[in-house]
Amino acid sequence: MLWNSTCPPDTPNEIVYSDPRWREGFAASAGCALFATAFSVNLMYTHWKNYNYVRFQRPITRILFMVPVYAICAALSYFSIKSFVYLAVISSCYEAFIVWNFFSLILEYAAENEDELKRKLMLSDDKRLPFPLLCFTYNPGDRRFIGYCRAGVVQYIVVRITFTFISLIAEWMGKFCVDSNSYRYAHFYYEVFNATSVTIAMYALITFYVTVHHEIQREGTLFQFLSVKAVIFVQFWLVLVIKGFVYFGYIQGNNVVNVNEYSMYLTSLIICIEMALATIVHYWAFKVTPFVVEGKQTNPVRGFLDAFNFSDIAADAKNGYFFLRDRSKTIARPKKDKDETIIDLQPTNLEFRPPTTENDAIITVEK
Repeated sequence: MLWNSTCPPDTPNEIVYSDPRWREGFAASAGCALFATAFSVNLMYTHWKNYNYVRFQRPITRILFMVPVYAICAALSYFSIKSFVYLAVISSCYEAFIVWNFFSLILEYAAENEDELKRKLMLSDDKRLPFPLLCFTYNPGDRRFIGYCRAGVVQYIVVRITFTFISLIAEWMGKFCVDSNSYRYAHFYYEVFNATSVTIAMYALITFYVTVHHEIQREGTLFQFLSVKAVIFVQFWLVLVIKGFVYFGYIQGNNVVNVNEYSMYLTSLIICIEMALATIVHYWAFKVTPFVVEGKQTNPVRGFLDAFNFSDIAADAKNGYFFLRDRSKTIARPKKDKDETIIDLQPTNLEFRPPTTENDAIITVEK
């Protein structure tokens, strides 16, 4: 089924909506989604009421918003495969913003600004790259290190947004087919490019965190890192595992629900349950307590507008592009000619003779 060159129909059997099992599954998904959304929105609201440390709370509230996005999209996708495709693609697009915002949060935790962090890392020794590239080393003191990590994270936003639009157009044209991994459909290329891009982004994020974590004085950052990473990885592997179960016949349909619909319902239900658990974890990982200032509260509307002003992401994407462009030009730059070399260290046939008089020690520079 997964490698079929023909795409199964995406119109569900109308009988399924009257089936008690479908209604029970939808009720469970909707209940978990409602709980996760309400809990997360309340936590975001308390941050906006105490929006006293914008540089920290802006990325935090954006990260918290991923729970309502995932939960609502998963619950609504219970109605048809077509809606599942559109909503899953849109919610997955927000995942790229989560990775970037956590990178920004770590950067803010580590130093007041990027130049200060570069000065802190300047005296660092060479380190081994994280698994599985342990045989390679890198220099954290290199002033380009942060730029490379940022470019590795930002590229995921560009790839995700680009392929989100491509996949929506392909689905509208009937060429996406989420239930097939055949190269004949756009879904195959969507998965390949996104899997490659998210791997690069997460590796860049992990490398950056491992490098600067000793510079972070704030407690609980590891818990925050794991809570975000767990949600992203569970989402990624959940889809692969369910597709594997379908391929090997562990998940099968019946006379009411076909195998594609059943796997879709199961995926949506698990995501809603996961979001209900994630919002509880986020309550402890991203507490508002450290940001509360006695007798000082802020307008939640201003916090909301600031959190969802994505101009900083656009600026970072532009900076990442120019960084990679300049680096590629530096690497491709041809070697300077001899006439352009400031100091030419070429061997000569001149014989060294120690000076015997004062005039012999004078060095004459010819233009």
